[in-house]
Amino acid sequence: MKGHMSRGFGCRALLVLVAAVLIGACSGDDDGGAGNPEGPSNTPPPSGVVSVAGSWTGTSSFQQNGKFFTSNLSGTFRQTDRNVDGTVLFTSPGWSGWSGSFSGQLSGSSPESQFFGIITIRGEPLSGGGTCTGTVQMTGATRANSIRWEAPQLTISPTGTSGGSTVCLGDVFTLVWTFGR
Repeated sequence: MKGHMSRGFGCRALLVLVAAVLIGACSGDDDGGAGNPEGPSNTPPPSGVVSVAGSWTGTSSFQQNGKFFTSNLSGTFRQTDRNVDGTVLFTSPGWSGWSGSFSGQLSGSSPESQFFGIITIRGEPLSGGGTCTGTVQMTGATRANSIRWEAPQLTISPTGTSGGSTVCLGDVFTLVWTFGR
């Protein structure tokens, strides 16, 4: 009788062990959201840089004509490994109609990569029929859930067919973009 109990205990122990291994193997199938078409993946791209694709909100702070300004931003970022591009809309009153686009590259590896790229800003003029445009290099820290990019100066100039009669707000100094998810 004693040998029968021992064999029954051994079988139960083996079944528990097999079940634990199977449960552990199944719990490791999480793809980090990469299969979720509705949200960004937190899985770093093959190069190991931070994954930034998706929607972001944040602020743009800067000095212009001796005054300090902050505008809310919304952004859509696209990413192919190290290459990043996207669009930004200024959403605060007084800056509606202003937009931006950017393209650049990430370096370093997750959890913090560095961005280096070109930003182009387009905005409404103070007067005239053209637009106001500026292009600048921005750099900064880029994490999966927070971004801080900056540039020392952005020159904004009149553009378009009425460029000569367009009056822009002036150059921007100490431009800082911060984003979060």
